[in-house]
Amino acid sequence: SQRGVAYNLVTGNILLVSRTGGNRIYVLDGKTGAELRQLNVDTSVVSGGTFVVNMIGVADDGAVYAANLVTDSTAASLSVYRWENDSAAAAPAIAFRGDPSNGDASTTNRRFGDSFDVRGSGANTQILLASRAGNIVSMLTTPDGANFSPTVIATDAAAGDLGIGVAFGRGNSFWGTAPGRPVRLVDLDLTTGTGVTRHTLGAAAVPTEVTTMAFNAAADLLAGITLETPDTLRLYHVAGLPNP
Repeated sequence: SQRGVAYNLVTGNILLVSRTGGNRIYVLDGKTGAELRQLNVDTSVVSGGTFVVNMIGVADDGAVYAANLVTDSTAASLSVYRWENDSAAAAPAIAFRGDPSNGDASTTNRRFGDSFDVRGSGANTQILLASRAGNIVSMLTTPDGANFSPTVIATDAAAGDLGIGVAFGRGNSFWGTAPGRPVRLVDLDLTTGTGVTRHTLGAAAVPTEVTTMAFNAAADLLAGITLETPDTLRLYHVAGLPNP
């Protein structure tokens, strides 16, 4: 019942989504793990979806974004909520509510909320979501830092290749993967709405058990959690691709 976790660069806190005992977002001390408080999950604002809250991300300015999960975004809206910061006083607002696929005809391209990443700040904030079983991703952008709209990116990945883990790369690129699939680095073109794979990292480089990911562009570090026994955090220096 805990799938979403994010780090707040501004406060040093960890944000953890949990559906145990209700829909909750915990704010944890980033050094000790101690619970500091919970975000205000006002049910008059935060509602709807197969899971009401599932994934979470934090922008560079400390604004917190969380998404629900929907299995068909044409039947139930994907919702992204925004908190100005991770304080107890912050109230949620709807940053986006709608269909990130823009009415895609394929049902495999319409499940969203399994993957999520945020970068930038204010009017330059970008939010990335991948369809769980399809091969499209949706980029949410904003003119004002509060209201977002989607741009659909059709990638050259196989259906399901990007469904669980996405992380922004350098510039117009992102990393993506799913259980049993290779890790891909995909170049984005928002003007044409296309995504082309630059590198595919096979099992010899990165185990296909890697699922959720994060990327630190300043240090060229890619982190991934592998589903194995025991589950393992793996950290890769990726400056020398295709050999991390």
